[in-house]
Amino acid sequence: VTVLNLRYRTGKTSSIRAGLRSLSPQEQMVLVLSVDQPRSSALVRRVVEAHRQRGALIPYPAYQGKGGHPIAFSASLLPELMRIRESRQGLREVVERHKSGVLRLEVDDREAVLDLNRDEDYQSAVAFAG
Repeated sequence: VTVLNLRYRTGKTSSIRAGLRSLSPQEQMVLVLSVDQPRSSALVRRVVEAHRQRGALIPYPAYQGKGGHPIAFSASLLPELMRIRESRQGLREVVERHKSGVLRLEVDDREAVLDLNRDEDYQSAVAFAG
């Protein structure tokens, strides 16, 4: 399903909420991965399996102590996720409220924290991958 967020100028939380509105009621998990944070299927699989096999409410990878992406949320958190706003720190607000349900998956690959916001970030990522 492709979702068009006409309110994208209001911030990334509006894009997340637009995507959430397109989910079917049978979903068990929501995986959030931004387009400027590409990840390998192996890393995505690890996060998904942490939710499915370990029952983690909010699993996400971390590299050298820094939290990364993708981040998964149990579908039980959908009502809270639908209320996220830029002014309240977006997804971080939900993560902070459910600290006891967070599972940080320490990984040995900086891929978990790559963020391609600027041309320099992209060039660094290409050099890293190459």
